[in-house]
Amino acid sequence: MASPTPLKTAVPQPKQNRMTLASITKGKRPVPFRLLIHGIDGIGKSSFAASAPNPVFLGPEDGTNHLDVARFPVPTSWEDVIDALRTLATDKGGFETLVVDSLDWL
Repeated sequence: MASPTPLKTAVPQPKQNRMTLASITKGKRPVPFRLLIHGIDGIGKSSFAASAPNPVFLGPEDGTNHLDVARFPVPTSWEDVIDALRTLATDKGGFETLVVDSLDWL
């Protein structure tokens, strides 16, 4: 009976260094702001968000009833939330800011 052939293990290749002087970039990068505001009820979080560029509100709270803002229908399921996000991902409709009011209720 022949002796078993030893298993050959792959030798890991050294990781390519991406952090080189040639990889350095400079300047501003146009990326959207991401902001989380936390505070007690009635402090003005929604009013502050309403002053953002072309906002649309998404959420089940009624804290924006006094604000003249665009809003999606009140979501009744997680699928509604995902559908709203998909809608904005495919057609922004002129909106520049998505306000989730409030995240804990979603």
